[in-house]
This record gives sequence, structure tokens and C-alpha cells, in this order.
Amino acid sequence: MLPSSELGRHSDLGTPRKRATGGGSSYSGSSTSGTGSDACRSSKPSGLRRSTNGGSAQKRRLLILGAIGGVVVAAVLIGVLAWAIPNARSGSAVTAPPASAPASASDAAKPAAKAAALLDSAYCSGLPVMAQMYCNSYYKAPGSGRFSAAAMWQKMDAITYNCAGINNACLMADLKADRVGSACQTLADGEKCQGDAQCSAGLCGGARPPPPPQPPRPAAHPGATGLAGLAALKLEQAPVVEAKQQGMIKEDKSSATGATPDASAAAASIAAQGPPAPKAVVNGWGEFQATVNADAPLMRVPETFLATSHEWDRITDYADNIDAFAEIFKVFGPSPIMRMGGASQDAMTEVPKQEIWEALAKIQKAFNARFLIGLPLWRPDSVVMARKMMQLAEQYLPKESLMGFELGNEPEFWPTSVGGYESAANSSFVPGFEAYANYFSRTATALNPCGPGQSPKLAGPGWGNVNTIDAGWMAMQAKAAGARCYMRELSVHYYPYVNNVTIDSRSLLSQDLQNFGIEKFQWLHGVAKATNLKLRISETNSLYGGGRAGLSDTVAGTMWCADALFAFANAGATGFHFHWGFGGRPYYGGQPNTGVQTNFFRDSLKPYPSVHAPWYGYLLFRTATAGLGGGFSDTTLVNVNTNAGSCGANVKVWGLLTDEGGVRVALLNKDMYTPCNVAVTLDSMYCGSTAALHRLMPGKKGMDSKDGITWRGQTYDNAANGKLQGSAKSESLRPVAAAGGKCSVTVPMPVASGAVLEVARAASR
Repeated sequence: MLPSSELGRHSDLGTPRKRATGGGSSYSGSSTSGTGSDACRSSKPSGLRRSTNGGSAQKRRLLILGAIGGVVVAAVLIGVLAWAIPNARSGSAVTAPPASAPASASDAAKPAAKAAALLDSAYCSGLPVMAQMYCNSYYKAPGSGRFSAAAMWQKMDAITYNCAGINNACLMADLKADRVGSACQTLADGEKCQGDAQCSAGLCGGARPPPPPQPPRPAAHPGATGLAGLAALKLEQAPVVEAKQQGMIKEDKSSATGATPDASAAAASIAAQGPPAPKAVVNGWGEFQATVNADAPLMRVPETFLATSHEWDRITDYADNIDAFAEIFKVFGPSPIMRMGGASQDAMTEVPKQEIWEALAKIQKAFNARFLIGLPLWRPDSVVMARKMMQLAEQYLPKESLMGFELGNEPEFWPTSVGGYESAANSSFVPGFEAYANYFSRTATALNPCGPGQSPKLAGPGWGNVNTIDAGWMAMQAKAAGARCYMRELSVHYYPYVNNVTIDSRSLLSQDLQNFGIEKFQWLHGVAKATNLKLRISETNSLYGGGRAGLSDTVAGTMWCADALFAFANAGATGFHFHWGFGGRPYYGGQPNTGVQTNFFRDSLKPYPSVHAPWYGYLLFRTATAGLGGGFSDTTLVNVNTNAGSCGANVKVWGLLTDEGGVRVALLNKDMYTPCNVAVTLDSMYCGSTAALHRLMPGKKGMDSKDGITWRGQTYDNAANGKLQGSAKSESLRPVAAAGGKCSVTVPMPVASGAVLEVARAASR
């Protein structure tokens, strides 16, 4: 089954997506607004121009746009196909994209004059070839899918978007229209599009500026092959290669006919597994040294840190096979936290239907789940819709299961740019952060006012990316008048600051990339601490836009997930929600970076959990922080001193002290070429105990493995019941004496592997 892009798919309530653009301390957006019969034809006022650090902010904005320009073309193309193919299956008419000549310098050099007209295929076909894909994606996306398509177009090719005439009035009309077409009227040549700039042949300003500089990338490893080769692609080649990658990953499980794999499937799973890990120190491997200081605590791991995020549509699939999905969600602990939201919460045109609330109630009962409910904010009638959703949540779900309500999703990525409405009686959208902040505060106060018996229930607004959001914006929002009455916590999303098309596993797993995100998070965490609020990562994944097949869904994704969980727990986040989006659809599955996609049996179309590579990183983290018992987290991260020694591998070691005084040590060899012997030194109180070692091993393709991955010798390959297959196996190791009265345990770590070392505190003599 072909994992689909989240852009342009057919749904009732919205389209999830992710981009790493926007925000920053300097933001220039654009919007359209209007009233009355001319609402879909109004001029576009200039967007917000606010800078607290103009030079660095402008540089950051250029880096952002340059870093992700290529991948969006692939996402848009795949998104159009992902919507078109299932509609063709059901007999719906699908209009083919207009033919266009290859891109050339003449695209902008000899433009054809344009008169005002409805946004349609004829208009799209007259744009430069790259813009045609954005335009057609919006024009052909059904209903609420246009929200994400518009946001993508606005961010990635504003020069053509700003002449397309998309404003909040016509966009709201398009969100309700479940058919090809648009109510938006494009701007004619000579009309102002942004500031004093005028449209000319569909280009705001009449000419395309030179491309921004690309951010530097780490040099490739001398032995790098495969995905690393994408780095050398020209921009126009990348979408073609990415589309071919997507086409090569059809999911065998999509044709499953039962919950138990047959003998041939089991044999195939064993064949996909890699060689076993060595039991003893390997001569010739370098040594990496790590000293765990159990008496130097760093940060307590929240009792339920690992969590998930889901779009509003298709959540009913979990309820339709509750037993199988219960096996999955019990891994998150006694009371998993599920965030309901994403793009679907701002794109929705009506409150979620009764069947969705009934599904949430069934899920809550089966999983003992808790929920962070995403509420709409982009629409002028958001107060009415959000209030009704809060009432329905309290009607269908136990009070203790409601963690809170997240108001709005990624406002800096809205198609109209960040902004707000002037008053409840005025539907005119005003761009700019100040307008947004006033609008958020007014809406939040209406939903959660001060008063006797009231307590803060709201979080938000789910800012788009740790890497780009201005800490000053978050501070102003957190310190707004009345915020103490309604704001229970702050939330932001995290996606690595990379180009999805050119990134390879080595770059994705580099420490520099992680450090960049952690540094940005710590600025925001400082704002939260100053206002006595917690900060939640309410949406995350290894790559934005649903991830990239062949990278996100391999052991590289496994390693990224595990390491990011430890890093952000150590940085002080209160939760880390992996975005599973819509889960999956019949015939197509889910996005590549999803730990557990939703697949469907061929004969009945009954949904079932399909475990993918990122999930194994979840298992390693849960074992390190909560043990094998599956309870709440019972650990505190402690200091670990490391020395790469003779090992040149990308190795990471995390130490944790359990509430009972034992230690657990998470070991990650994030290198695809270099194995290492990792020598772990422990304090004397652990020297008399036998250590248990639980291994995560890649398949035969190492870092590129999608299948054959094992945790403690077990695998989910070909399992449709949510259960690990095979017998669990762990190793026993005896610490040996080391200098200073301490002891050590040496663990040979093959490439692309992980492990958790458990050592109990020795009994007092």
C-alpha cells in the first residue's frame, strides 16, 4: 500500500500536514480580507512586519525557505495523486492537471497578461511550472484539504500565491465545497498584491527573486550510498526521485486476510532479520566509554511523557478494532495521552460528528486514555464551534480524562498568515501578531473566563515549530491580561530543521541537528518557567510533511525517535506527542513517519495496527524509563560522562536512576558504518548485581531496514493483532571491577542498534 501524502486527501474534517517554515522573530505574511459580495475579490493588505532581531531573523527566514523548498513540490505532487487515485476508484470524476511546458527562463521573462478570473485549471496552467503544482493542489483538493494546500502554497511560493486571490472569505467557502473548483477570484494585472507591489502574469511584483542560499550540510561519510545520493540532486530532480521512492514502498500488510501471520510470512520475517549481536567484546572494534553518575540527577521523566497526536478524521478506526489497538496503546503506560488535533481542527467547517465522540468514549474506556482536545481558532465563528466541542467532550468523556483543550494549530502557518479578527461582530481578518494575540486572548476568555469554580483549561496554540517560533510571541501570549485564568500550559511543535528531500540518515541523526532544536526549545522553556507554565511538544516526528519513505520508516527513524525522547525529556518538556495524523486509509496506509499505521484487511476492510520502524524507538524509551512492567515512568535522568575513545561512531548514552535505586542505561549506536564496544562504568553500589541487557536490532539492511527489526528478539513483522511475535530474549552480564572501587559492563554495539542495560542496586551487606 502506498503511504499517501497528507496534502490533498479527501476527508470531512481536515488535512494534517507539517512544514518547517514560518515564525521567527521577523515575519512577513500576506492575507486578503473583505466583506459583502466582494469578499472573494478584495485587495491583499500587507502582512505583519515585526522584528526583534531583524538581521538574524531575516537570515533564518531565508534558511527556512531554502531548506524546504524542494520537498514541498514532492509533497504537493504526491498529495494530488493520493486524492485523485481513490476518487477514481470510487467513480468520481478527476480532472487531469493541465499540460505545461518545462520550466525555463522564459516562464518569467515573457509572461502572458492576466485578467481577473476565478481560480481554476486555466489560471493554474498559465503559472510557472513549479507554481502550477501548488495551484492545482489547491484547486483540486476536496473540501477541508484546501486549508493545508493553501498554507503550503503561501509559504513555498508566495510570489504566485499573493496573486491567486485566496482570502479568508473565499477559503471558508472552498472548505465547504467538496468538489473540484474554487470560489476565489484571482487578481488582475496591475492590482496590488502585497504592499505597493502589483500582480503581473500571476506574479506578485512581476518577477521572481533569486533563490535563497541553502543551509550547509554535513559532509557525507566516505562510504555513504543510497539516500545520501539525494543530496547531489538538482531541485527539479528531487520531486521525481521522491515520487519514485513513494511508489516502491507498497505495504504487504494491506492484503492481509487474518490476524495471525501464516508460515510463509513468518519465514519471510526471519529472513529479513539481521545477524545476532555479539555476546562478548569484539576485537577490532573501538571502545566508547561512558560513566553513569547516579548521584547527579538532571531531570525527572514525566510519568506519561511518550504520547501521540491524531487528526480528527479516521479516529473511529481505532474503535472499530479496539482489542488490537489496545495492545498498542498499553505500551504507552496505564493511561496514555492522545492529542486530538492538527490541521483538521482549524480546517473543520462543523464540530466533529457524534460517531467520533462515541469512538473517543470507547477508546477512553478500553485504553484508560486521556485527551488533549484540539479546538478551532482560524474561523471567525471559532468561539461557537469551540464551546460546543468543549461541551461534547465533557458530555462523552469522564472529567478526569480531559487533560485540557488546545486552542488553534500553527497560526503562523495559516493560509492567511498569522492574524485575527477585530471583534466578535466583525468577520474581517487582520494580519499581524498583535491582531492574533488580541484575538486569541478574547476567544480564550470567552471559552474559559475567570470566576468562582473556574480553573485554567486551555493550552496552545500549538505553535508550528520549535526551530522557528519567536520566544517573544510566546511570552506576550502567556503574559496577556487574563491568561492566568485560562492558560494551563503552553504548547509547540517540533520537526527537525532540514530539507526532507536531501537529508540522509547521517545528517538526520547528527548531534548538531538535535542541539539546534534543543537550544531553541530551551529559549521557549524559559518563557514557560517565567510564567509558571509547563511546555508541551504537542506534535512531532522525524520529518515534516508526513516524513519520507525510505528514511522515516527505517531504523534511522527508530533511532531519531528514541534519542529525541530522551533529549526533550532532559530539556524539560512535559510531553512528546508523535503525530500519527489520520492513521491510514484503505489501499494506501499512513504517512512514513508514523510508528503504527492503520491498515485494513483485504476481505472486510476492517482496520488493524501496522507497526513500523519508529515504534521500536518508542519501546526502547519506555523500557528505559518505566521498565518492562509497563507502568508509569519511574526514573530520573542522571549525568553521564562520555569519551569516544577509539570509537569513531555516533554513539549516545542516557543514564536513568529508578525510584528503587537501580540504574537503567540506554545505549544508541546511531552510526550506519561503525560498530563499537561501549564500556559503561557504574558506581560501587551496583557492582554486586547481575545486569540485564535488552537489545534493539536492525534487519539485514542495517540502518535502511524497514523489516526484520527486533526488540528483545521479538518483532511485529506480519502481526495484525498489535502483539509482538516470538519469544522475548535478554542477556545477563556481570559487572567487572574497575578503578576507584567502581565496576564496568562492556556492551558490544553493532551499527544501527540500541540497548537498555538494567542494573539493580546491590543489597547491603
